[in-house]
Amino acid sequence: MLNSVGINFPAPWCAAYVGIICRNTCISCPVSGYVPNWSNGIWKEKVVFNKAKAGRSILQTEIRRGDIATIYFSNLGRDAHIFIVLGVTEKGNIITIEGNTNPGGSRDGYGVFVRVRELWQVSKVIRLIEQ
Repeated sequence: MLNSVGINFPAPWCAAYVGIICRNTCISCPVSGYVPNWSNGIWKEKVVFNKAKAGRSILQTEIRRGDIATIYFSNLGRDAHIFIVLGVTEKGNIITIEGNTNPGGSRDGYGVFVRVRELWQVSKVIRLIEQ
């Protein structure tokens, strides 16, 4: 996966995984293994929610299946994990598919998992496709 974004050394691969999924479904996206590149530069216009700017957590009604979402890590001072939204639960949590995670939700995992995350964890939402 890392080779698909030009990285030839051990590194987190969640962004590379999301990129492979997008490109395999013919969705234009960044070719980058660095999470912040997904919401900066030319892709900045695709950000439909930014927790820092909104000053609040995202609402259940603001996130859609197919959105790309990130998680901010204060110890790194940046968004450092990215995943695809599969849906929203009745309780208002989000169902995701993530690379480079584990059953505990780490950003330094070992596999691809479907997870349930709480909305407060979402830092940014990137909408590459309109529904």
